Amino acid sequence: MRVLLALLMTATAWAASIDEIQGAIDEARTAGGGRVCVPQGKYYLSAPLNLRDCVNVTLDCEPGTLLVARYPETGAAWPVVDMTGAYRTTLVGCRVYNDRAYQWPACGVLLARSQTKAPNFNALRDVVVDGFFTKASIVNVGSECFHITRCDVRHHGETGCALYLGRWNELGIASPHGPVLYDSTSMAGGTVDGSTHLSIYGEGDRTRRCIVWLADGAHSVFLRDFYTTGKDDIDAVFWLGSQGREPVWNVHVGPWHDECWDAANLVRVLTQTQGCTIGGALVRCGQLTSFVPTNHNYADGLSIREVVHRPHRDYWIGQPVPVAAPGNNQDGTE
Repeated sequence: MRVLLALLMTATAWAASIDEIQGAIDEARTAGGGRVCVPQGKYYLSAPLNLRDCVNVTLDCEPGTLLVARYPETGAAWPVVDMTGAYRTTLVGCRVYNDRAYQWPACGVLLARSQTKAPNFNALRDVVVDGFFTKASIVNVGSECFHITRCDVRHHGETGCALYLGRWNELGIASPHGPVLYDSTSMAGGTVDGSTHLSIYGEGDRTRRCIVWLADGAHSVFLRDFYTTGKDDIDAVFWLGSQGREPVWNVHVGPWHDECWDAANLVRVLTQTQGCTIGGALVRCGQLTSFVPTNHNYADGLSIREVVHRPHRDYWIGQPVPVAAPGNNQDGTE
């Protein structure tokens, strides 16, 4: 089945269009698959775009398509696009962000497990996720085998990260369309490539900002042919782990291009690691690794190789001061 959505681009159509887009997605979901084609335009959302439990659905947006969150205060924990429980579902070509005059969403795109199934083989292609999100730009909770390629992922929040992967919903993401579950059988893993750009901009709380957070339960993660950028307050390029409940394992990073001039660390290790390698870059951070707690056994399974370390001049006079671990509780609150 092919679902084609074509709208007359007028002010009235923009105001009503998001309902038609959601209707076409719902029709494709019911049919067991389809392609929803969205013409260029600006589409305002008062609730997350619902791609939950879609199977073989592609939301194919023309370049210049803008999905803009305008949330009420009750939307503080919501994503802009909810792909919970989706299977072989792809988001293409749009820009996902938020209107700063309204409630800031928790994240731009959510990949997560639903009550009915674990999501697998979902993809983001040629997507810009660029917003003032309170938690992260892209959040993956127990979603396996995702693929992010040729994307531009920017985070402007005072805390958080560009990309979060973990088995637990530690960030407390919620959705009006249904729960975001923890499941003991699910893991978070997948691939980032295709010159995808992961970045953080603006001032914030250095102790609670990184580019990529691979939290407890992240596994089989492959990051290659990508860029990391951060010229403001950042604790680390990569966080591995969160509360030490389970290891981060089978993570392979590199080669990549790094421009995180103001990162204190390349890697902050917060849990046990198994079979993790990071390498293939010139890095400008203050130091390569730090540990919270100061348990160097956490890095027994971490190998940093083929990394040229040239600290930014702000760090030449001495090592940066270590900071505390992110203070998230097990139940997802902070």
